[in-house]
Amino acid sequence: MRREDFERRRSSKYTPEADDDGDHGLPVGALIFILSFLAIITVLWVQVYLMLLSRGGL
Repeated sequence: MRREDFERRRSSKYTPEADDDGDHGLPVGALIFILSFLAIITVLWVQVYLMLLSRGGL
């Protein structure tokens, strides 16, 4: 960050809502998408594993 940004944030008139530097927080949507994808892949592999166990293939 630049010195001006630090000075502006230290001033008494600063509010986080007024700070428009493009910071939008954590990418929670991406985290949910990745966790959902991993859960689906895990469920599919468990189904294959159980099918192989029931047929005596392991």
